[in-house]
Amino acid sequence: EARLIRTLESQLESYKLEVVGEKEAWEASKLRFEQSLTDAETRLKEAKEQNKVLHSQMATLTESVDKLQSKRISSLAEEGEGEGGTPSSEVVSAEEGAALRKTVSELREVVKYMRSEREVQDAQLESAKRTAERERAAASAARRSLDSARNELQTLQDGNKGLGDKENERSAEEKDADAGKLRRAEEQLTLLRESNS
Repeated sequence: EARLIRTLESQLESYKLEVVGEKEAWEASKLRFEQSLTDAETRLKEAKEQNKVLHSQMATLTESVDKLQSKRISSLAEEGEGEGGTPSSEVVSAEEGAALRKTVSELREVVKYMRSEREVQDAQLESAKRTAERERAAASAARRSLDSARNELQTLQDGNKGLGDKENERSAEEKDADAGKLRRAEEQLTLLRESNS
């Protein structure tokens, strides 16, 4: 019986150490996750600001190219009419017009791509926020479970300290009840460990 008490007490101590270790590991993981979330939010904010500037510049550039294209085509058309519509001026205006249209088209594709990238980054941020909420909820549940396990372990430990001579007088039912409590505490710790992995 005394050996059982020592075994139970050593198990309690090891469980307490495990609980403390698990809590420290959980806190470290939580801090790393929160730091990575903060870094991601900062990078996203910077990218959004850069995208706004780039979009503004691209829109201005696109408008300028459109205006220049229109002016150039008009100018080439007037030159062609003034010279009697010579074939060389028609070829030049067609080639230059095609080049300008291609440039404008490429700029529009860049703007479209940048907008889609911004949307992807926004979606990733939302996903990270939802993941953070789930992790916070899991952390809260794990903390409550940990507190419950600690309280039960403390109760068992306090009960085991006062056993001494009374242990010999205790009934088998009481000993079985204590062993059951220890098993439940061990199961809770196992569940906590599994939920943290």
